[in-house]
Amino acid sequence: MTAAITPTISRPDTAFILQANLGPLRCWVDFLSDNIRGRQSVAGYTLMPCARQHDGKAYRPVYAVSDVQAFIENVQKAIPSAGRRPIKTTSLSLNRGTDWRVNNFDRDGAPVARLSVTRSAKSPSPVAGM
Repeated sequence: MTAAITPTISRPDTAFILQANLGPLRCWVDFLSDNIRGRQSVAGYTLMPCARQHDGKAYRPVYAVSDVQAFIENVQKAIPSAGRRPIKTTSLSLNRGTDWRVNNFDRDGAPVARLSVTRSAKSPSPVAGM
């Protein structure tokens, strides 16, 4: 078999194209990583890289444009509801003066109380008197 010139795209670009064409069915960057490990599929379809290309730091997976297009078509046939959707925003009552880790909300956007752990005074070590 001979080598052929094939248009390829990077993993972030592939994830962007999948998001634009299939919507929020998955977190597409994670999906692509999981595909390489054989852990995930959409309606039985997987998308594997066709090669690795060095980006100056490491070898990264690249995807054939034709494979990406075929994957999108197969998923759209299997899941007719897959497609472009507007980005859904959620209004949250944020306290911008605190660290982002403190602002916790449930699925509906209601604040969730943070469990606080009280630290007691250090107890003397059992071997301190020795």
